[in-house]
Amino acid sequence: MKKIISIFFCLCLVLIVNAQTDIPTTYVNIDSLKKSLTKDITVERVDGLNKLASELTQTNQLAALKYATEADSLSNILDYKKGKAIALVNLGVISKEAGNYSEALILLKKGLDISRKLEEPVLISNALNETGIVNFRMGDFDIAIDNLSVSLKIREQSSNKATIAETKNELGNVNLFQSNYSKALEYYFEALQIREELKDMEKKAHTLNNIGLVYMYQENLDEALKYLQQSLLLKEKYGDNKTIARSHNNVGLIYELKEEFKKSLNSYFRALEYLDTLTDQSTITTLDNNIGLIYSAIGEYDKALYYLKKCLKAKEQMGEKMDIAQALTSIGKTYRKKYDFNQAILFGEKGLKLAFEINSKKEIQEASLSLFLTYELIEDYKKALKYHKITEDYSDSLLNEQQSKEIGRLEAKYFYDKERAEEEKIRLEQENIEEIQKNRNRIIIISGFALLIALFIIGVTYMKNLGKKNEIITSQNEKLETILKNLKEAQAKLIHSEKMASLGVLVAGVAHEINNPINFVYAGINSLMLDFEDIIPVINEISKIEPEANNLKEQIIKIKKLKEENCFNEAYEAIPQMITQIMLGADRTAEIVKGLRSFSRTNKEELKFLDIHEGINSSLLLLKNKYKNRIEIIKDFDTKISLYECNTGKINQVFLNIFSNAIDAILDEGKIWISTKKKDENIIIISIKDTGCGMNTEVKEKLFDPFYTTKPIGKGTGLGLSITYGIIKEHNGEIKVISELNKGTEFIITLPIK
Repeated sequence: MKKIISIFFCLCLVLIVNAQTDIPTTYVNIDSLKKSLTKDITVERVDGLNKLASELTQTNQLAALKYATEADSLSNILDYKKGKAIALVNLGVISKEAGNYSEALILLKKGLDISRKLEEPVLISNALNETGIVNFRMGDFDIAIDNLSVSLKIREQSSNKATIAETKNELGNVNLFQSNYSKALEYYFEALQIREELKDMEKKAHTLNNIGLVYMYQENLDEALKYLQQSLLLKEKYGDNKTIARSHNNVGLIYELKEEFKKSLNSYFRALEYLDTLTDQSTITTLDNNIGLIYSAIGEYDKALYYLKKCLKAKEQMGEKMDIAQALTSIGKTYRKKYDFNQAILFGEKGLKLAFEINSKKEIQEASLSLFLTYELIEDYKKALKYHKITEDYSDSLLNEQQSKEIGRLEAKYFYDKERAEEEKIRLEQENIEEIQKNRNRIIIISGFALLIALFIIGVTYMKNLGKKNEIITSQNEKLETILKNLKEAQAKLIHSEKMASLGVLVAGVAHEINNPINFVYAGINSLMLDFEDIIPVINEISKIEPEANNLKEQIIKIKKLKEENCFNEAYEAIPQMITQIMLGADRTAEIVKGLRSFSRTNKEELKFLDIHEGINSSLLLLKNKYKNRIEIIKDFDTKISLYECNTGKINQVFLNIFSNAIDAILDEGKIWISTKKKDENIIIISIKDTGCGMNTEVKEKLFDPFYTTKPIGKGTGLGLSITYGIIKEHNGEIKVISELNKGTEFIITLPIK
């Protein structure tokens, strides 16, 4: 699969965010806002200045800075807290757009603190949204998601659709950077639907552009080009020079992926024509990177290094860690092509170190691949193998394939929901018209009859309706009983399906693991056959000995000679060792198959006695290929625990799910502690603790929700822990999780002894 590092930089060009104050996103006439400003030092003037600053943050930052600074100053004089909070957020947004992220975070935090004291939900959500964007640009993805998610919750409560779409679009950006393409696309389509409802064509163009980037990552270039062209048409009609430049850049990326480098360069240089060297420095440096990569691809390495180092210097000043890592890797690759291997290794290792620091899986893969190729060229195969392993570990080819299917499903769902919404709207309008007409007819009929007849009709109608209601209730009860029965059946199937899905993920690992003992058997058999061939001539000659014969001495001499020629003694001594080797391999294979078979059985309701420790060891055996040589397993088992009566298949599934999550949470080397303890003769306590990445409060709250997962597509279904929770409850037990971000996680299972 073709990998071109420039596609990462396109994400820096989709961060088109209007600074949100307490006004909705609308098309505001700047001249009319200026005219409406009062000259007196009043709250109204502060509000007007803040609105002007908010509207100009994207198009005229110098003017926006002027208005926001004045609003901040006047707010201090008037002791106007709300105006102060909005001014600080506007100043934070202006610093963000200028690339001064540290300063932006300080200003936004001050604005957020005041907003929280005022208990103003709109102001709080605006400050959190902008803070999340800055966190994202600095490579702090988890913090960015936390801030944006809280902002989204507040905005959804206020039902401000424009701001909801804004935050969903930003969450899409963060997920796109983390290679979670299907989740990114889900947010983008939700934002697109809202912006179409609001007829916000400028913002719609941004979202279409982002959707195009998802398809570009999936290397579906035709589909990507379709969305990018739709975006460009809207931007040329409604957007400004900066957004038009960004679209030309993205078209250049498509040509680059197609290896049409001349067209790609033309698109990049055309994009530069639209940009202001004073106010659009971030976008210009990104284009410098892309131009450098094209020159590197066509063999003009000096030009390539000029543009790439220019980009690196600017990104280092801005503190954009993701872009710095990408630039370092690009420079390293260019030096490798020049056969300047010392510089290639220097820049490549710097890029890889930073990629690990910000946990960018794609950049880790790119940097490690470049270092692998470099060390291979200088014939340092030990280090080449090291970086090749890292490249394989972070390979996402299968992930891309699986997410492509999910992306197609999401796109189809978006258009289906859109059509259904239109149909529902028309249906409701028709029902409304019919209901109005029915009411009119009813009034005319009733007015034509006497009061007695009217009362009679009302009574009959009431009885009929009551009978119909009873019929409906009875019918609904029957349907509910059927649904409940189906749900129970579906739940049982779901639990088994999840178990088999988990086993499906393990198949490759188990196949690799079982291959080692089978190699023992094959190697032993081959050696045994060779040794046996060596001793056959001697055995045949011995079988010919006749004690009564006169030539017995000659026969013995011949046998000794054959023994020397065929290395009889060595073969004779080696055979028992070969047999032992074959037995070890066979026993090991049987052990793995036994462990796998215990998990593949269907979940029947009958209870059986399980050795808890044997279940734990069987789970670890199946997962061994995922953790061996990098994770230390530390066991502390209570020998007082005997057999436990339970649904053995389900309890084993619990161990498999929790161990698998713990292993996935440890990205490099680490430890897992497993302990069991018997308490009060009636309780078994099982603790599973890891040194993995841990989780924040929001993730912990949703951990056991069905279909909730933080793993990318193809890595998790979101059902494992939900089903685990259900199994523990089914056994009248409890499961508790203790976790802290970047400090590991501990699951504590409490099971009553029946």
